[in-house]
Amino acid sequence: MSSLVQRLFGAARRDRRKAARIRNLLNKVEIDRHVFQVIDWSCDGFMIRPYDGTLAKEQRFYARFWLHTERKGRVDLPVRCRVVRVEREGLAAQFIEISAQCRDMLERESTRQLKYQES
Repeated sequence: MSSLVQRLFGAARRDRRKAARIRNLLNKVEIDRHVFQVIDWSCDGFMIRPYDGTLAKEQRFYARFWLHTERKGRVDLPVRCRVVRVEREGLAAQFIEISAQCRDMLERESTRQLKYQES
């Protein structure tokens, strides 16, 4: 019975991220001079939607993650990423190279935003 349900409705997608996802539509990412909307992000990576570029799964790329912070407004973080998956609607990427200073900023901001989301 469960295989019939899976064929009819598709298998349930499990969440592969270890870190909590944060929704903040003020964040964006710039890839090859094209700016994309960040749907959600974590200290490990991000999801952008819509995506109509040429990146493929497992491809590595440089980007600028535009993190919106309460104190400083928009902060541009240079990052190196790996494409985790590409879907019709979007692209998921993992941070693979990021400076310690940028990582600290992501962690501080994610803690602040998660507290705000939960309240």
